[in-house]
Amino acid sequence: MLLCYWAVIFTITHLPPRHVPHVNVSDKIEHFVGYAGLATLLYATLWAYRPHFRYPALFVIAVAMCYGAADEMLQTLVGRKADVRDWIADVAGATLAAIMMALLRRTIWRRAIARQQDAWKVRDTVRERLATDPAAASS
Repeated sequence: MLLCYWAVIFTITHLPPRHVPHVNVSDKIEHFVGYAGLATLLYATLWAYRPHFRYPALFVIAVAMCYGAADEMLQTLVGRKADVRDWIADVAGATLAAIMMALLRRTIWRRAIARQQDAWKVRDTVRERLATDPAAASS
């Protein structure tokens, strides 16, 4: 999914200006949303395939910064102009998405730890009861 999305973004951003589909939104919003989607998918992919990756949000933001800059520069080859404000919108969208994904991951991780701790408490309670009442083990 990530690679397909990335290919679509690359294709759309490298169309000559007269072939770019017009939408009634600011191009900065388009950049923001496009890179937020890219960052979300990249983060989710890292999370799924490298769950112990140390700082996925920073990695995602760095990739978005580098790719966004390269993307802006390469657009000049098809008659479009490189705009630093587009790059800023790219980075802002990717940063917001990476932060939101990191918060989601943290919330899910904390809930999983809490569930595990609850399971350990139940296990310990059962062990204590069995240790104090050997008759309970046979029933």
